[in-house]
Amino acid sequence: MCQKAGLTGNYTNHSGKRTCATALYKAGLDEQTIMDRTGHRSSAVRAYKSKTDEIEQKVSSVLNPPKPAISSSSINYMKVLFFASRQILFISIKERSLPKAKADEVAEKVRNSGVYGLLVDEVTDLSVKQQMVCFVQYIDDSGLGHVDFLDIANVLDFGSSADADTLLKSVCHILSKNELDVRNCSSFVSDGASVMVGKKNGVAAKLKNIVPTLLSVHCICHRLALACTDTNKDIEYIRGRLFNLSLT
Repeated sequence: MCQKAGLTGNYTNHSGKRTCATALYKAGLDEQTIMDRTGHRSSAVRAYKSKTDEIEQKVSSVLNPPKPAISSSSINYMKVLFFASRQILFISIKERSLPKAKADEVAEKVRNSGVYGLLVDEVTDLSVKQQMVCFVQYIDDSGLGHVDFLDIANVLDFGSSADADTLLKSVCHILSKNELDVRNCSSFVSDGASVMVGKKNGVAAKLKNIVPTLLSVHCICHRLALACTDTNKDIEYIRGRLFNLSLT
């Protein structure tokens, strides 16, 4: 019975039966079959199942959070596709830009706010073109904060490769196109890649040469994604430890 569960050694004591019961449950056997084979009470299996379900629910809430509220204009003018690789591809349906009236409205609000923050990311669309997607964060006349889509630019229109100089040119082009003064940019949020936040030659560093007071921020969503990637390999260990603790 222990060999079928993939275990070796002497498992005649309580701890051994518990370990064997856990292994059989992981293998997909139902509670009654496990109890018949191991003689271990089904309550232990149910405790493990309950802890497992609880962990999966908590992990799922992090990896698959509720959809944020998105304005109708964002839904109308932008699609965000999530692939199995969890890469995010932005594909516009209005020639890669908002209608001019909407873009002008956003740009005017940003200009009126005095200062603003940029949230940027380099992505690849379905035509395998490297794009610079830019969102802008600002405060309106009533003191409320907003994050709006600003514009998108084809990175390779400004250079032969997506290096820091080319990315900087694409960002400056977006700002210039929308008549925004780069010197009024107070913060720069990126995915934390070296090309973005490199101490000497990253995009943020080059922007700081123009705006010395600029704050560079590593996007919390990208930080969370990195943390989840590193954590995945430890989840099975955590499940096992929680099960053992629940029986002590």
